[in-house]
Amino acid sequence: MYVYKPSDFALKVLAAKRLTQDGKYRESESLWSEVLELNSKYDMAHLGIGKSYYSQGLWAQSLAYFKAANAAADYSKAFWQVRLNYMQRHFGTIVLALTGLLVGVWAVRRLLRRRIVSALGHWGDRAAVRQLRGVFRLMKHPVDGFGELRFNRRAGLIASGCLLALLYVALIASELLRSFIFHPRQINEVNPLVTLLVLVVAFGTWVVCNYLISSIFQGQGKFVDVVIGSSYTLAPYALLILPLTIVSNGLTLGEQAIYSFMNIGLLCWTGFLLIVCVKEIHNFDLGEALRNIVLTVLFAAAVWVLLFIFFGMNVQLFDFITQVMEELKFRA
Repeated sequence: MYVYKPSDFALKVLAAKRLTQDGKYRESESLWSEVLELNSKYDMAHLGIGKSYYSQGLWAQSLAYFKAANAAADYSKAFWQVRLNYMQRHFGTIVLALTGLLVGVWAVRRLLRRRIVSALGHWGDRAAVRQLRGVFRLMKHPVDGFGELRFNRRAGLIASGCLLALLYVALIASELLRSFIFHPRQINEVNPLVTLLVLVVAFGTWVVCNYLISSIFQGQGKFVDVVIGSSYTLAPYALLILPLTIVSNGLTLGEQAIYSFMNIGLLCWTGFLLIVCVKEIHNFDLGEALRNIVLTVLFAAAVWVLLFIFFGMNVQLFDFITQVMEELKFRA
C-alpha cells in the first residue's frame, strides 16, 4: 500500500499561502523566498513577496515581483504609491523643468523661425521633403490633401515607404515600451518578423482588394494612388502611437479611461482619413466610399478564407500522396 504525502515544496506553499490569506505578509516572505529557490517561476511566490514589500511601504521593490507574477492590479497600486511619492518630493523641479522647456521651445521658434523657413524653402523643392511635408498638410486638411495627392502629385512612394517603415518601428517600440499595467506581456514574446508579416500582408491585401472593388464601381483612382493614399491614412497612428505608449508608462489602472480614450481617438482619426482617402481618390460620394470600404473588407476576408481552404486541401493532398508512396514502398 502506498501512502502519498505532500512534498516539501507543497508544504511550504500551503504554509506561505495560509499566512498570506491571514494578512501576515511579512511572516510569509521567508517561506515564499524558499519556494522561489525551488521554483523560480512560481507566480504565487512572486506575488506573495510583492505583497510583503507593499505592506512594508517598499513599493518600488514590490514592482518587480508584481510584474514577475503578472499581477497588473497590484502593480498598478504599487506604482501609484511610487508616483505619488516622487511627485511630492520633486514637484517643484518638475514644474520648473516643464516651464523651462516651454520657454525654450518658444524662444527657439522665435529666434530661429527665419532660418527654419529659409532652410525649408531651400530643401522644399526636393521631392522627398515635399512629399513628407504633404503628410502633415494631409493630417490637418485631409480633403484638400488627398485631392492634391491625386491631381497635383504632391505625394509619392518615397513618403509612403517612409510612413510604412515608421509604422513598423512604432509598432515594435509600442510592444516593447507599453506599460505593463495595460499590456502584461514579456519582451521575449514580441516577434518583429511576425509584426512585419502582419503589416505587409494586411496592407497589401487592403490595397489590392480596394483597387479591384473600386475598379468594379468605376473608381477613378490608379493603383499607385491607392498605395500612397492608404499609407498616408496611417500617418496619425505611425506618428502618435509611440508618444501615447510613453504616456501609458505614467498612468495607473485608475486612469485607464484616459489611455483608452486617446487610443480610440487615434484609431478614429485614422479611420476618418481612410474614408476621406477612398472618397477623394476614387471620386466617390460619402455613401459610395463607405460601401467601397465595407465591400473591400468583405472581399479581403473572403480571399483569405479561400486561401486557407486551398492551403489546407493541399496539405491533406500532400499527406495522402505521401502515405500512398509509403504504402507502395512497403508492399514492394
